[in-house]
Amino acid sequence: MKSIARPFMLMLALTLLPATSKFIPLYSQDYVTPDFRVSDSSGYNYQTPQLSVSLSGDMAVIWETSGGGRLPLKTIHEQGTTMSDEQLLTSTFYTNVTRIAHAGNGNCLVLYGGYVSEWQAFAQIFDVQGNALSDTFRVNQNFQEMVQMYTSSVFPDHSNGFGVFLPGLDSMMVEKVTASGEFAGNTIILKPGTSSFYDLTGAMTLHGELVMVWKDLTSGNLFGRRFDPEGMSIGEAFQVSEKEEGSNIQQFILTCDTAGNFVVAWVLEKEGRKDLYAQLFDTNGTVIGTDTRITDEQAVYTNGVITAAMDLDGKYVVAWPDYRHNDTSYIYLQEVDNLGDPVGGNYRATSVNNNYTQDELNYPLQIDPSVRIVRDTIYLAWANYNQELSYRQEIFANIQKWQIAEVPERTISNSGPYEKIEAYPNPFTDYFKLKVSGLKDDIVVIQISNTMGQLVRYISEKPVTGEVFVSEITVPGPEGTYFLDIIAGDRTYIRKLLKMN
Repeated sequence: MKSIARPFMLMLALTLLPATSKFIPLYSQDYVTPDFRVSDSSGYNYQTPQLSVSLSGDMAVIWETSGGGRLPLKTIHEQGTTMSDEQLLTSTFYTNVTRIAHAGNGNCLVLYGGYVSEWQAFAQIFDVQGNALSDTFRVNQNFQEMVQMYTSSVFPDHSNGFGVFLPGLDSMMVEKVTASGEFAGNTIILKPGTSSFYDLTGAMTLHGELVMVWKDLTSGNLFGRRFDPEGMSIGEAFQVSEKEEGSNIQQFILTCDTAGNFVVAWVLEKEGRKDLYAQLFDTNGTVIGTDTRITDEQAVYTNGVITAAMDLDGKYVVAWPDYRHNDTSYIYLQEVDNLGDPVGGNYRATSVNNNYTQDELNYPLQIDPSVRIVRDTIYLAWANYNQELSYRQEIFANIQKWQIAEVPERTISNSGPYEKIEAYPNPFTDYFKLKVSGLKDDIVVIQISNTMGQLVRYISEKPVTGEVFVSEITVPGPEGTYFLDIIAGDRTYIRKLLKMN
């Protein structure tokens, strides 16, 4: 399985790096930014926040209110400072479902539901500063079936656009939308190939492949199917879960990384106890390891939102509200590496009290987590009862690092179809030239990061004649060391570059 090493963990070599690299261990709850309040005070109860993070680390949070059909949106800088005031998306036919995702260029798409004579889906495009780039538009314009918005999803693709997944009663509609809010290509309709299913949900890889997962009515297990970017089935349906007799899968979620590895997480109820499990798959839909138990013996998950997110290199986190502190819920996390092995144990991902004294164990009630992970940085948002505002529910967030643990060595494949990689001059001043030969039809993703792991350039192209040549790649920022990641198919190359004045 392919893995991408973190740029600031690379060895100091001016040629291709050695084939193995270790992650630098970081402490659990090593906060970049401790808990902070995202929402402003407006007199409404807030709920079910949805979080997205750009590749450069900027956040966008949208959440729902208890009245008025209001959807507040706020954009936040990577260190937790506000970039824009709350904006309100208003739908006359507002319903309690929102989704959000960032494209590679920093634009984000907000998806939400509405009701007229049938379920409908609406969307709007914003830039990284939170400025609207499009008017609100209806996404399911070519779809007559009722849309079940609660399992809808949206994912970025390699072209800086988006794939929007809208499940119906017997099929899944996928619409591809550009970064400016225009439809790209024909509507794609996906079908499981069985009549014994419900609760369809879908995901799209950066390269455009589609994955769909559902619950089988007969066995009660989860199944999935993969499709090419045009919606043609790739192989047969595959089984995701293997539940025990007398158990019941109650909800599940699906997410993927940039290469197309994906993970399915679910809630399993047996004999009155509910636990979280997850199964990791590679880009070909092959199981990696066995299913992983996410919650430990001390966990007390009763109900509510669960959420999961994958990093660029296939490791992932799962978040849930946990009641192990008597009647008080906090948000807990479990981190899992890209071999499907837990990294450390369950840990409380929020700071100690959030405006409360230690004696007030009935609060805070923390629910509705939303999580993302980009380059070992974990971004978390949730709904939190706030004592300072008469126990009204507000939206909070924090930013933290991957926790301390012994993480096994990761292999970076420097073999494969590539004939030649040239990055010159090196050192360079304002720009360098890159030539990569022998790529066949692979979509090539080029990422340039500084020594802090911050993305400064992102390029995605598909070669036309078997090679990609990108001329004069400008690298913004001061002089110093930068790292070049070249990702194509299931191969990754990494080079170190030096910028000089």
